[in-house]
Amino acid sequence: MVTNMRRAYAQTTAEKQQADEDGIRLRDRIRSAYPFHPALIDVMRERWASLDAFQRTRGALRFLASSLQSVKKRGGARPLLGLGEVPLDDADVRMKLLKELGAQNDYDAVIQADIQGPNARARRIDERLASETPALANVRPATRLATAILLYSFGGLRRESGGTNETLPPGVTETELLASCVGPDLDSITATAVLAELRNSCLYLHYDGIRYVFKTDANVTKLIEDAEQEVAREEAQSKGVGPVRAKIRQMLEERLAGHHVAVVWPAKSQDIPDEDPRFLVGYLPLEVAGETLTEQERIAIEFFSKYGDRPRRYRNGIGVAVPDKKQIEALRRAVRYLLAVERVEAKKQQHRLSKDQLDQLRERRRTEEAAAESAFRELYAAVWLPRVESGAITVEKVEKGGKPLQATGIHERVMELLTSQGAPKVHGSLTPAKVIERLRLGEPPSDGQPPRYGVKASEIRDAFFSILEPPRLDSAKALRVAIARGVAEAKLAYTSGPPPSVGTDGKFQVSLDKVIVGRPMQEDEVDLDSGFVMLPTAVPSPAPVGATVAPGTSESGQPGTGAVSPGSSPVVTPDTPTPTGTSTHGKTGQTIEIAFTATRSDLFNAFYAIANLADKSDSGKVTVRVTGTAAAGYDPSWLRNAVEEPLDEANIERQVSQS
Repeated sequence: MVTNMRRAYAQTTAEKQQADEDGIRLRDRIRSAYPFHPALIDVMRERWASLDAFQRTRGALRFLASSLQSVKKRGGARPLLGLGEVPLDDADVRMKLLKELGAQNDYDAVIQADIQGPNARARRIDERLASETPALANVRPATRLATAILLYSFGGLRRESGGTNETLPPGVTETELLASCVGPDLDSITATAVLAELRNSCLYLHYDGIRYVFKTDANVTKLIEDAEQEVAREEAQSKGVGPVRAKIRQMLEERLAGHHVAVVWPAKSQDIPDEDPRFLVGYLPLEVAGETLTEQERIAIEFFSKYGDRPRRYRNGIGVAVPDKKQIEALRRAVRYLLAVERVEAKKQQHRLSKDQLDQLRERRRTEEAAAESAFRELYAAVWLPRVESGAITVEKVEKGGKPLQATGIHERVMELLTSQGAPKVHGSLTPAKVIERLRLGEPPSDGQPPRYGVKASEIRDAFFSILEPPRLDSAKALRVAIARGVAEAKLAYTSGPPPSVGTDGKFQVSLDKVIVGRPMQEDEVDLDSGFVMLPTAVPSPAPVGATVAPGTSESGQPGTGAVSPGSSPVVTPDTPTPTGTSTHGKTGQTIEIAFTATRSDLFNAFYAIANLADKSDSGKVTVRVTGTAAAGYDPSWLRNAVEEPLDEANIERQVSQS
């Protein structure tokens, strides 16, 4: 095993030949030193001999005899008693070893914490390895390597340099350690992996980049562990408002910085603004995850329905992100260790940390930052929205579940969940038809009232952000774009200033030079505070050239009729279709109307014919009129979910009439 390991590391033919020769010598030495591993004899003869307290004959014999007796007594001995096989868990062996080395009780804490204690680091590694690979259960590679390192931690090799005897510092290189520990039951690859785990987990194991050695003073890992326990005590004493919670909040605020629509850990309903025409997300504090589902829903509904001591107005522009209980403990643990690393770094001069220890500290910081980032990414995997059921506000839950999210930022993932997973819950765009429908323009606001043909732009904003109906908008920009589009398509007209009054002819008394309709309009021209939006039919028609308006008549020329005077043009001129079922060919300026009854399959087959007609029509569009009849009527919920919402998502304008 040792020879093969050295041959694997050899890079030249000469080095491979040297490995073979060393293997032959090792075989001969094993025969001579049996039942002991030659490395154990070498440590006592070459290293421990430099210690004044070590008795090279009687001391060595007492230590070896007690080790053999303990191994024989418990059974299960390996072919050789090597450095890793010394039974440190035997109190008599441990006492004789430390007494002969003059260490007495100095290393009790080291052995207890890292090698043979009930919760020793090496033991924990062995238990995990045994559960993963049962064949390693009796090998105990971590304990074996740690025991060997401990025995290499006393005394030092002597070498002659410049005519003087120089003693190297205690410790063992990785090559020496592996050569003394690998065997038929432990290969070098497993041993190397376990050694890396020991280096990162043991509290008293020091590594300077060359040698491994156990010392009675703590390493960086121990310093971090002590600092972490201090942080944990402070957190417990503060009853949940200590340094860990404050650090998590700071880290969350840093990750949500720049997202003005994100509110971190609102404690009361007025912490989430009202009457802000944007979709706001309140990221609830971690403590909410520990509440019952009923209490969580009560908290959410309070945010949805109230703003301090008054009802919330913009209920359709709010949601709350609920923390996932499964991620909280992992996040708290990572943050505790991050705080511990910061405290150790702050005392680096006091601890007299070496460059290698500072590098180890930085590596530990990166590890814990990665763990915290992973927990943050999955912390808010559910967003709750308000909805109305039986006249009361309830909760609509949008959860990630098994859906893959592409975004990495916390708020970006929440918005992806709301906009790109399944049916969108929050929209970034709106059609002019939806504005007309929501404000019921051209219809009586309520029974017994005259139709409404215009509203203040602020009423449009309030309607979309206060009425709990889809669509929810991510910002008021969607409204400005929809109004500008409706004006350009002559579906809406826009003016600014005080709301105009309605004349006797049913049209708004507004100067035409202040009205925009039927021409392109930039979204930033739409003022949602001072603007006024009208249907084009309610805008006065321009008077004919040279004509005067008689007293008591409107600019349309007819009092109260809305008719257009001769020579003038209406704002919108509807097409006049040919009779249903007929078509006109080879002529310009006419309309083709086709009517047919179709099944679901027929609609798919007719798609390309309709698409071809759209390609050759003005603006690349055709008007599609669909009539469906059901003797038993349509279920309103089904109609909304199966017909209207898909059309909304496709941004298709429509007019729906029912009879």
